Amino acid sequence: MIKTLERIFRYVSDTLKLSRPMYLDKTLEVTGDTTITGAADLGSTLDVTGDSTIGGSLDVTTDLDVTGDTTLQGATTRIGGVDLVIGTPDPDTVVTAPQGSVFFRTNGSGSTGIYTNTDGSTAWTAVGSSGGASWTQAYNATPSGASIDVTSIASGANEIHILIREVSTSGAGTFNVQIGDSDGIEATGYNGSYGDVEDDGSIAGNTSTMSTSFGLHSDASNDTRSAYVTLTRFDGNTWACSSNLIDSSGTEQIGAGAGDKTLSGELDRIRINAGGAATFSAGNIKVAYK
Repeated sequence: MIKTLERIFRYVSDTLKLSRPMYLDKTLEVTGDTTITGAADLGSTLDVTGDSTIGGSLDVTTDLDVTGDTTLQGATTRIGGVDLVIGTPDPDTVVTAPQGSVFFRTNGSGSTGIYTNTDGSTAWTAVGSSGGASWTQAYNATPSGASIDVTSIASGANEIHILIREVSTSGAGTFNVQIGDSDGIEATGYNGSYGDVEDDGSIAGNTSTMSTSFGLHSDASNDTRSAYVTLTRFDGNTWACSSNLIDSSGTEQIGAGAGDKTLSGELDRIRINAGGAATFSAGNIKVAYK
C-alpha cells in the first residue's frame, strides 16, 4: 500500500477510494467523495468537499475537514489523543481508553447512554443520554412471591423510577423497597420514614421510621395500592428515596415517604417487598432507570 500518499498526489478532483489502510502526513484535498474501507491514520489534514466514509478505525492527529457527511463504520475513532467509542456492553467491563474519551452505549433501539473515561483505563462515568428514549426499562411484569429483585440496573445510573399500579398482597405487612450493589441487597443503614392520611384527613396511625428499608405503606391484606417511587443518586453511593402512594381499598389512604441510604458499592439492583409474610397477588410494576 502507499506509505506516503502525498508523494504521488496531493490533490484529487474526483472520488477517492482506498481498500487498504491509509497513512497521511501532509494535507490531501479531495473535491469528490472519499471511501476508505481500511483504517485511516491522519498525521496531517484530510480536506474532503464531498462525503467521507471510513470503514475501519480513524486516528486523527490534526484535522479532518469534510464539507459533506462523514460516516464512521469502525467502533473507535481517535481524535487528538482521546477516543470516541460506540458499543453495546457496559463500558466498565470491556472498554479501555485514554482519560477524557467518550463512550456512546447504544442498545440498538434508540436509547444511547453517554459516558466519559476518568482514569485512562476502564473507569467510566455516565454524563447523560441522547435521543427521545433516554430511560431504560429494567422490569415490567405482574409481581409474584414475597418480593421481586431487579438486578439489571446499569453502572452509572443516577435515577430510578418505580411505577406500581393496583398491586395487592395476600397478607398484612409493610410494603417496602430495598437497594443493593454487587454484594447483594442491603438490609441496614436506611434513614427514613413514611406515613398515611385517611380520606377524612386524619392520620392513619401507622406512621413509622424505617432502618431496614424504604417503607411505602403498611396495612391489611388484599389492599390495592398504586405508587410512584423515585430513587435519586445524591452523591457517590448515597441514594435518596421519595414516594407517593394511594390505597384505594375500603377507606382510602394517601401515603408518603422519604429517606436516604449509603451503599458500600455502586447500585446495580433493587428489591420490592410485599412485607411480612405477605406475597404479591395482583397488579403491575415497572422499573426504569437513566
